[in-house]
Amino acid sequence: MTIINKSIHFSLVFILSFSFCCKYDVNDRKVWASFLNQEAIPRNAKKLKLIESVPAIKTPPDINHLANPAYMLFGNDNSIFVTDVQERALLELDSSGRLKRRIGNNGQGPGDLVQPLNIGSDAHQNIYVFDGGNPKILVLNSNGDFVRSFKVFKPCFSMDVDEEGIIYLALFENYSQAGLISIYDSYGKYLGQMGSRLEAGSPGSFNNIDICALKDGLYVAWKTYPLVRRYTKTGELVFEHHLSYGLMKEFGDLNRKATIKKGRIPVIGVINRIRAFSGGYYLLRTYPRLEIIKIGISGELLDIYWDNTPYGYFASDFLVIPTNDGIRIYILGTFPDPGIYIYGEDEETPKKK
Repeated sequence: MTIINKSIHFSLVFILSFSFCCKYDVNDRKVWASFLNQEAIPRNAKKLKLIESVPAIKTPPDINHLANPAYMLFGNDNSIFVTDVQERALLELDSSGRLKRRIGNNGQGPGDLVQPLNIGSDAHQNIYVFDGGNPKILVLNSNGDFVRSFKVFKPCFSMDVDEEGIIYLALFENYSQAGLISIYDSYGKYLGQMGSRLEAGSPGSFNNIDICALKDGLYVAWKTYPLVRRYTKTGELVFEHHLSYGLMKEFGDLNRKATIKKGRIPVIGVINRIRAFSGGYYLLRTYPRLEIIKIGISGELLDIYWDNTPYGYFASDFLVIPTNDGIRIYILGTFPDPGIYIYGEDEETPKKK
């Protein structure tokens, strides 16, 4: 198990907390097994099949440069950009997983990184990196070369960028008067806040959310509560989905009880990551198994992709790529084996009638 420096930004500590904090606890393993048995796989769910991994599972150790990956982004020429907290750098890999270069040195300078977390891009393929350890935004051009950076003076959980380079940051402050999201332009000009928090005492009140920016707005997903919202760019709420698939609602209720009755930070992950498509959004879950859930804009369940995973498995990011023969799903695995895992639909999966 990778030992994370105590100074790591709270958002990443929380992201990894469930998979790491109870790795050796037999009782927690039994709880996981119990949840796995409770959450039945729907009849029409689509089994995933691992096609390849980046780096390949059986490659020499020197090829795997991923130590503690957080988020990923596809770049030019089939490059893959991955933020890595332990490496304290943005890593550019080729399609086979070989390291092309490291971007950013450990430090406090304009082009340095301390704890690189979220990564996004605009319509011009400029790359934006959120550094949680030295709160700032690092801006790179499409080739990964340094352009500028600017400070963010309020600690944040997560970030995303829309096509115009508008930056959305989930605020860290744990009090009801704070907004949900801060907004900046691509040069660091503060544009205001948008959105409202959940009620005090709920597992989402401390604002551990994930953001997915769109051309005309953004999605917000709570990591410890089965809730997804969509906002316009001007902050109007378009819809709010309270999700009840599988054990999501039960996990949310358990987190709520821990927060209200025991004053604890919730530790059962409900949603790891959200990604949007034209007709809705995908959700990544890794507890108690790997699942990609496809949901329409009316809140209807469209598809479920799944695979069995071992106890303690965790993934922090994913991308869904349509292909001529279905889809490819890229999973950024964090534990136990850091890497990018590429899945397709298992040909033996029963088709819907």
